[in-house]
Amino acid sequence: MKLGIDATSTFSGGALVHLNQLLENSSKSDFEKIFVWTNSSKLNNFLKCKNISIIKVDKKNLLKRFFWQRYTLTKELKKNQCDVLLCNSGYSFSKFNNRVLIIQNYIPFKFKFIFQFFPKLKFFKFLFLRFVLQNEMKFSKGIIFLNKYIKDDIKKRFVINSKCKIKTIEHSLDTIPINIKKNRIKNKSTWKIIYPSYIDIYKNHINLIKAVNNLNNKFKLKVTFLGEVDLNYFYKLKKYIKKKRLTKLFQFKKYINSRKDYYFFLNNFDIAIFLSNCENYPKTLIEIMNLKIPLICSNETPMKQITEHYSLLCDQKNVKSIEKKIIYCIRNYRKIHTYVSKKKTYKNDESMMCKKTFNFLSSFVWEK
Repeated sequence: MKLGIDATSTFSGGALVHLNQLLENSSKSDFEKIFVWTNSSKLNNFLKCKNISIIKVDKKNLLKRFFWQRYTLTKELKKNQCDVLLCNSGYSFSKFNNRVLIIQNYIPFKFKFIFQFFPKLKFFKFLFLRFVLQNEMKFSKGIIFLNKYIKDDIKKRFVINSKCKIKTIEHSLDTIPINIKKNRIKNKSTWKIIYPSYIDIYKNHINLIKAVNNLNNKFKLKVTFLGEVDLNYFYKLKKYIKKKRLTKLFQFKKYINSRKDYYFFLNNFDIAIFLSNCENYPKTLIEIMNLKIPLICSNETPMKQITEHYSLLCDQKNVKSIEKKIIYCIRNYRKIHTYVSKKKTYKNDESMMCKKTFNFLSSFVWEK
């Protein structure tokens, strides 16, 4: 059995982490050989693996990628005798019939999220992806969703092939290092706030900056934005911070690749904030909950369902709503911290996630 993975549209974030985990556990699967087509150099650590063939493709331009997937990838899959194709970004323009989608991006499925980007190029990109994903779900043999809330919403509003097999497989969670101390109750002079997420317009960082600016006379706040950035939005934020003379209150830090270092860094903060309009599987929120950090979170699906009875929900588009939750969290910090410390720790083993995924993919080979 041979598996093909089209990762030419996967460049960063959770989709790339997920792919890395699958490849790291590939020896436990029934597939004797896995072919991965990618634009990223971040899979180079698998170049020497005997059962994995990493094939570099320089097709980052969407139009070029369309023609490459449509014709060259289709030929490559047949030449390498692949039995099934996993589309790691939820779509592929390949003519290969036996393909399985994994839905990694929720933005194209809702117009209100797409219009956040108008009139930028991303707006037209997501409109196009919406059309592509709609078409893909009509003809694909299988779909993997990352959580049941997104699955139920998409099934309700979009046409899916009646013969298509659907499976919900959540991303795995790393084990929290046992030597991390989670007791944050102490006298506070400065309140350290972390917003760990990709920095883009739909994450509403600007609203947090405005809220912190308004609270500057009431509390001593220090905010860290942790994550990779959309450069246009990043420069807009920096310009606003400089204009309002808030440079000392905010710092930007690149994403930390080492999971252990990431957890230790996250654990230094008193409050976590997550103001995204749209997420597919916000793994970051579960990591925050496992670290028992008090959380202020946007009141959108699936965030409100995942953080139910844990977070303080706010209207992420309303600066006053964010302000009120920050004030409430600080003034009731001891009570909130004690409450979240008693919450259960979420577990989702990496090897189990990979086993479920490979077993699901294998089922399409036996049915050929």
